[in-house]
Amino acid sequence: MLFGSLPNTQCLINNNMKLQTRPRTNKISNVQIAFMATEALWNNKLRTSLTMLGVIIGISSVIAITSVGQGVQKSTEEQLKALGTNVLLVLSGASRSGGVSQGSGFCYYSYLG
Repeated sequence: MLFGSLPNTQCLINNNMKLQTRPRTNKISNVQIAFMATEALWNNKLRTSLTMLGVIIGISSVIAITSVGQGVQKSTEEQLKALGTNVLLVLSGASRSGGVSQGSGFCYYSYLG
């Protein structure tokens, strides 16, 4: 016996007077979904344009940062190649013993040529 309806459900009462619900199955086609989405975008022009602007700025900034990083990496590699193979640079960090620093470090720089 049909007792009433709630949004998106149908309420039934069985012989033991317990309320049971079962979901309604309203199928929407993909064409209707696309039409509703287009209509929502058209009705909210400001929100749509601001969202598009944010996506464009975000993608552009990621591309710019990536290309700058690659340029810096290439420049650094070229500078290291310009030094040649006859330069030796040895750096040692400050040593620690028991949490106490033992000095500021040692730097040895020599031309092997």
